[in-house]
Amino acid sequence: MRTQPDPTVAPAGQPPALPMAGLRVLEFSQAVAAPLVGEVLATHGAQVILVENEAYARGGTHSREPGAGSSDQGSVNQGTQFNKFNVSKLSLTLDLSRPQAVAIVRRLARSTDVVVSNYRPGVLERWGLGYRDLVKIKPDIITVAMSAMGNSGPRRHYVCMSWNTQAMGGYNLLTGFPGRAPITASDVSLPDTSSAPFHALTALLSALHYRQRTGRGQQIELSQYEGVVCFTETAILDALVHGRNQPRRGNSLPYAVPHGVYRCQGQDRWCALAVFTDAEWEALCRTIGQPALAADSRFATFRARRGHREELDRLIEAWTSQRPPDEVAALLQATGVCAGAVQTVEHLRRHDVQLKARGHWVMLPHPETGEVSAERWGFSFDGSDGLALHHAPLLGEHNDFVLKEVLGMAEEEINQLIVEGVVS
Repeated sequence: MRTQPDPTVAPAGQPPALPMAGLRVLEFSQAVAAPLVGEVLATHGAQVILVENEAYARGGTHSREPGAGSSDQGSVNQGTQFNKFNVSKLSLTLDLSRPQAVAIVRRLARSTDVVVSNYRPGVLERWGLGYRDLVKIKPDIITVAMSAMGNSGPRRHYVCMSWNTQAMGGYNLLTGFPGRAPITASDVSLPDTSSAPFHALTALLSALHYRQRTGRGQQIELSQYEGVVCFTETAILDALVHGRNQPRRGNSLPYAVPHGVYRCQGQDRWCALAVFTDAEWEALCRTIGQPALAADSRFATFRARRGHREELDRLIEAWTSQRPPDEVAALLQATGVCAGAVQTVEHLRRHDVQLKARGHWVMLPHPETGEVSAERWGFSFDGSDGLALHHAPLLGEHNDFVLKEVLGMAEEEINQLIVEGVVS
């Protein structure tokens, strides 16, 4: 068996440059929320060991499954979701229904700092891998359990994905158009890619700071459902103070006119713009070549503009529809009006000058797909030489490294575990 170097550890003699270097994390995860926590840690230098199960990975419900159009529908290494949210991790495949596999995890726990999971409550506990079990092995260990509903309450065992979690959290009732059914903003999971993982990371960084000061670990328990409530913004306060449910408004806002998305030149091309003050309104009028509109009684004040919203939208779209969205945005931004082209994914990936200038996109070589696209985070550290970036792991790619190099197991022992199906 070939021994592989740990890609998250700097060569001997070189000081660690990344803030999470030296941190070991065990991850038990699925879908997006917990994997994104692990990816942030891994790309900032932590050694993140993703504990997987081969049968589950091949079962068709895991994010490893190949996407539509994949060149190899039989491979579990080409799933787009998995490759996006598991960059820079190590993969260890164990059958945790076997006591020997649980014993391996418990051995790993002796040198582990953090355990992250988004399984339903009780799953790790049934394996003897919950916080109360692990703290006996490693007293200063930190665990992050981020189930959909949290570990308590009458709905703690609910099966949740982004769709029903967003709906239950009140978010969907606010999105859509007046007089029509509620809708979700898109099929992209906002809780999974924003509130849930970054709430978890905030709590985890606090726990690491606490451990540094006191030497004590921490059990972090997070409800993704409760995190969704932050997307309702001021609607809850409005209901508490005024006793009313905020209506669905489409693209409009009650305190900004014009405010919306306007058709531009080209097939399905649009630009979003927002005007909050009279000064911005006057600037928009000058930009579209109709300065007299600023003094027009229909539009001269915010209240007047709000009363003639539809007429105003038609006037603006008559101008935007004759120009590409990037030109519309640039012209308005030059006069201080908030505007931005509604970008296609293709434009974001290949043509966005801001993302290109900041080096947002990184192409990583991948043994099965040729290469995969990774993203840098929207923050950086002064003095850091970048991120620890390598492709998401192939299934079981680092079994040999973890078992032999991290745990010091003999090759004969590892081979026997493979024969018995404990390691896949």
